[in-house]
Amino acid sequence: MNPLISVSGVSFSYGQVKVLENISFNVEQDDFIAVIGPNGSGKTTLMKILLGFLRPQSGTANVALPTNRIGYVPQYHTIDTNFPGTVREILSDHTVGARQAGITNLLSKKFVSLSGGQQQRVLIALALERNPRLLILDEPTAGVDIQAQEAFYDLLRKLNKQGITILLVTHEIGVIPNLVKTVLCLNRTICCMGAPKKVPELLKEMYGPHFLHHHHKHHHD
Repeated sequence: MNPLISVSGVSFSYGQVKVLENISFNVEQDDFIAVIGPNGSGKTTLMKILLGFLRPQSGTANVALPTNRIGYVPQYHTIDTNFPGTVREILSDHTVGARQAGITNLLSKKFVSLSGGQQQRVLIALALERNPRLLILDEPTAGVDIQAQEAFYDLLRKLNKQGITILLVTHEIGVIPNLVKTVLCLNRTICCMGAPKKVPELLKEMYGPHFLHHHHKHHHD
């Protein structure tokens, strides 16, 4: 079976600043990948290339899906919290996505009145209206409390079991072993890529042997 995503030799710069250099990796269908790395490591730029928002300056990035089958959930702090409408007004089809995201009880509420976790579920519902086969999430739980994060990750696990491939940019290292199938460590180049059970070794490879591993404790199966 051909990979869902094939990235080969991708490089990208903002002016003179090299952000990505010779990136190559594949994503298989039904995979669940955590993309981790320090701030400024190129994670968001890579996601924008996969979404078609940016074009690589060298190399190729091929996604074997039409754009209408790709869902995208941006960083929490990019949401316009002044939007005056209700959840129903945000969603063009307020049945399918809302049901899958578990927010049918929020349809009549104003978006600005929702908690951070609820707002992120609305964005998931919006992405699910496309009936996506690929879901790209860029630090979706930034600024969201721990309890809401756990519910959010449970939803992602459920969606992946339903056959949706997921790329998750995250700093929440503690949830990775019980959530994703593959970890991609990025710091301008791909430092390492492997199974989540190898996260401590992967982090040492990316940050160096003296890296101290701190994380929140999440309760997952």
